[in-house]
Amino acid sequence: MPQRTQNFLIHILLLWTTLISIIQIAIIIFLFTAGQKGLDSSAVEPSQMPSVGTVNSLPSNKLVLGEGKMLTFKATKAEGQIKWTANRPDDALILERDKHLMMMVDGYLFLNLQVTLSAKAGCTGSNNCNVSLVKIQPEKTEVVLQGLINKETLSTGILSKVEELGAGEKLVVNMTSLCDCVDDNLSKTHLDIIFMLRPQMSVK
Repeated sequence: MPQRTQNFLIHILLLWTTLISIIQIAIIIFLFTAGQKGLDSSAVEPSQMPSVGTVNSLPSNKLVLGEGKMLTFKATKAEGQIKWTANRPDDALILERDKHLMMMVDGYLFLNLQVTLSAKAGCTGSNNCNVSLVKIQPEKTEVVLQGLINKETLSTGILSKVEELGAGEKLVVNMTSLCDCVDDNLSKTHLDIIFMLRPQMSVK
């Protein structure tokens, strides 16, 4: 008799434990799905995010903080300054103006510059040929990258730097008077920019 009572109690205990486990699993699943729905409903669409920088609208591709965009510029002309043309222009980020590039929004830029002279007949040699990437601000001008043309390769090689620019500031590539006949092959002369939006800083 006592053994039957023990077995009965064990079955009751197992049934109770199973029921409690099922209830706990159901509660966890409910809380998890409710939390996910709350996150989804509170997520802000990129199109609803506030603009960054002094320009009131986000770029045409709706670039958001944490994302980057790569722009490659090809040399089309060189008369003391190189004129650049973007392979895939995005005027909402960087606008091409004559021989300079103008920033349309505040951002961080990874700059990658290479200038190569053409070896064809009639071009000036590379002696003392200096190339510089200059940042033009309303109050000052600053050299960001600088290099000499190598006499053997006729190239500056790769010049790179990370730089912060604000909306309205300009980039221009200057060359000394001894430099002409720039090789416009994209693999030899190019300006590459990886652009990321700069977050607004709160003023206390």
